[in-house]
This record gives sequence, structure tokens and C-alpha cells, in this order.
Amino acid sequence: PQVVDVRLEKAGAPDPALPGSSLTYTLHVENAGLLDASGLVLTDTLPAEVTYASDDAGCSHDAGTVTCDLGDLPAGAMTTTHIVVTIDAAFTGTLSNEAEVWPAEEDANPADNVAQASTEVMVDYYYIPDVDHLPGSISSIQVVNVGSREAPITLTYYDVTGSLVLEVDDTVAPGSSTGYLPIHPGPGFDGAAVIAYAGRVAAAADFNYLSPLTTASYKGFAEGNDNLHFPLIMKHNNYNVTTFNVQNTTDQPVDVRIEFIPEPGMGYDPNIPVVTDTLPAWTAHAYDQRTMPEFAGVGKWVGSAHVSVLGEGQVAGVAQQIDELRQTATAYGGFLQGARQVDLPLIMDANNHMWTSVNCQNLGPGETDVTVAYFPEAGYPAKATES
Repeated sequence: PQVVDVRLEKAGAPDPALPGSSLTYTLHVENAGLLDASGLVLTDTLPAEVTYASDDAGCSHDAGTVTCDLGDLPAGAMTTTHIVVTIDAAFTGTLSNEAEVWPAEEDANPADNVAQASTEVMVDYYYIPDVDHLPGSISSIQVVNVGSREAPITLTYYDVTGSLVLEVDDTVAPGSSTGYLPIHPGPGFDGAAVIAYAGRVAAAADFNYLSPLTTASYKGFAEGNDNLHFPLIMKHNNYNVTTFNVQNTTDQPVDVRIEFIPEPGMGYDPNIPVVTDTLPAWTAHAYDQRTMPEFAGVGKWVGSAHVSVLGEGQVAGVAQQIDELRQTATAYGGFLQGARQVDLPLIMDANNHMWTSVNCQNLGPGETDVTVAYFPEAGYPAKATES
């Protein structure tokens, strides 16, 4: 029959979306009938949790309702309208939005003149405790999307004073990885990063040393804790030195206490002074055993460090180990908690000039007995269990 049959389809992107970010509603209007439609009016009642920003169809906006006069639409034709909104920064959950379009004529199928779109608004974080853009070291960050939908992310960089230096928005495609080398802040930056994301992502960072030319990597932290442990801290141990960064993973200042515990039975100084510090929101501070006044006059030292939060708050952290003779570097993330059993998938003894060591830290209270059992790869000799 010779009728007007206008149809509406609606979608929001990105989905999922981050709080405080832009969301674009795309509205497709099609005249599926055999007669031209005239006087089309598109009405979109926005969710209360968003604020209108713009559109591309000359629409009007009043009290959360967007009205678009689309004019005439010939039979078989389609027109598309985009409405951009900003999601409230404090909102998480599901945004539900409904729109409708009506011609001046009677519509043959009114049911498809109304369309809905639902968008999930969520936020999780990765914390990157040590990134810099310095003459001898340029950090990089890698973000991988392990989900099936696009993942919007915001990378925010904070310097050591707690100042927000830069925010960068990006989208990572499903199943892909995006690298940022160098990091976004310019030369001279030294600090930490927070990655806000919606969806399913993982993040890691690299230290790219220029002199010596070497790289060390560590994974980002999905959470913090009120205790943080570094099982291996060194100063001038066979040319090895460590430095570690502690990052505040909250939006309020955090007071921390850092205790240094020497490896037992080796004669190392047991009286390294306790360090107390205040970390501004999201910020990381570095503790370099070569330059810390608490280690002044101390030659060789090997042990561990325990970072505890005084009062409220949570932290995360990463340690770097630099071999000044062999010009190599490694990194490891501090431990937020302990376990009764730890599995180490790669242990080596003189494998192509490479060795590994195992450091066990007792998180207390009280003494504990530890057994280290070794399981050789096929073709390699057995190694005795250590206790």
C-alpha cells in the first residue's frame, strides 16, 4: 500500500563509557514506506545524568529535551542525527535514553517510531607508580584491551608535587594494544600516572634507559593496599642498587611510614632510620637508596622495605634494580599482601650466563619457616631443597 512508514534506530557510543566523558547518540531515521514523509519531528528526552553539549541537525534544547525539525524525507531515504552529551562525573550505572520521530502524515507502523539506547557507565583504574621523561630514562605505557568492545581510557599524569600535569583521552580497540612511547608529558617530567578505563583492559609500563641502553618492565596496579612490601632492597650489593616509588592510589593525601629491615645474619646495619612521608592524591614519591639521607654513610646493605599507611588510604609501588657494572636493569611491583605458597615459573643457574635469586619476605607477625623446592626443566639436573 501507498503509506508513510518512518522508522527510528538509536545507539550510544562509546559503550561502555567513562563518568565525566562525552557520549554521542546516533539516531537513524528511515522512511521505509512508498510515500514521502513531511514535517518530521525528532524528539530525544535525555537522561537526567547527562548534560546536553551539541548536535549536528540544528536542534533546539530545553530542560533535557532535544527537538529536531528534520523536514521532509522521501520514500526510501534515510537521515542521521548526532546528539553529543556529557555524562555526570559522579555517575556510574546504566543510562537509559528514549527518542521518537513522527511525520505530519499518519504512520503505518507507529511501533518503530520509538527507539531506546542503554549505555553502561563504569570506571576502574590502573596505577602506574613510576613514569618519567628524563635525559637518561624515558618511560612508556602499554594498554591492552582484552574485551570484546572498545575501551575508552583517560591517562592522567601527576608530578612529584601532586600537580596534575596532563590528561589524555584515547580508545583502545577490542583485542588490540596501544603503546605510548614516549609518555605524553614533555621532557623533564618525573612522576606517576593513573589510567581510568571502562571495559576490560590491562596495563604495563617500561623503563627505557638510554645510558645504559636497557629496558625493565612492570605491570600496573589494579588496586592499592594499606601495606606494601619490597622483598629486595639493596645498596652497592655487587654493584647492584635499588630505588623504589610509592604511589598514593586515592584522591586524598596519605601519610606513610617506611621501615627498612636488613637481611638477617649478614651483619647489615639494622638501624636505618624509619622514613615518614606525605603523598598527595594520586602522586608517587621516589626513595633512592643511593641518595637517601637515611642511608648516608652506609656501604653495602641488603634487606627489605615495608611501607605502611598511617591512618586512612592505600598505596602501590614499584622497585627498580640497577646493575651499575653490567649495565642492566630489572623492575618488580611491590607486594600488597603475602601468601602461604608462591610459585616462580623461571629459576636459572648459569643458564647462558644468567642466574636468578629468590628473596622471601616475612610479613609477620612472628617468625616463619620457609621451604624452597626446585623443579628442573626436562634434561636439567635436580637441585636440593632449601629451608
